[in-house]
Amino acid sequence: MPGPRARRTRRCAFIAAHGSTGISRARLAELLWPETRDVSNRLSVALSHLRATLDPDKAYGSDHFLRTESGRLVLAADWVEHDVDDFRRAAGSALGRYADGPVAAAEESQAVAALEAAASLYTGEFADGEEADWVLEIREELDALARRVVRALALLHLRRGAADAAVPWLTRLLSADPYDEPDHLALIEALRVAGRYGEARIAHRRYAERMAQLGVPAQPWEALTA
Repeated sequence: MPGPRARRTRRCAFIAAHGSTGISRARLAELLWPETRDVSNRLSVALSHLRATLDPDKAYGSDHFLRTESGRLVLAADWVEHDVDDFRRAAGSALGRYADGPVAAAEESQAVAALEAAASLYTGEFADGEEADWVLEIREELDALARRVVRALALLHLRRGAADAAVPWLTRLLSADPYDEPDHLALIEALRVAGRYGEARIAHRRYAERMAQLGVPAQPWEALTA
């Protein structure tokens, strides 16, 4: 059975996952105690314990870290680090500015830095170990967003002629989804352009094996290097 600290961390994750929009008390109660009727008192106690965890010395007002805004519970971004919210913001900014088309040469280093910063904020699956439907939805959303950031970073490196720099990002994509054909082809091309022909051949064999497992014909090596 989870201890008090684990339960408080879980409550904090529920609220943090909804970012700056927050979550209603009714929805939080539903997530914490599904199929249980009146839990208003229980929720008030849970929130009191959570506030005590965030501010054990009671140095601030009760709404300093956890606030109610327009009827929704929100962790105060000024005082509480929201790793989910931080990642969403950084990824959205980087993708919005740099991933929709060619980047001017003068902006390339800024583009790389912004995308790398966003990628570094995704440190693993959201709420690892939790399997509730709402957790899976957010986990899938964040994973897809992380893949967009990593793919944009790899493609930016390829556009700027830095094939070697693209390789680890493409490898990261394939480690998460080893059946993505476009990522396989991009990795093969990056290795080939970088002059790493032996590794490109190995990558092509791996690609062909994965496609065979799917029953999909792989593009032959000769067609990719013509």
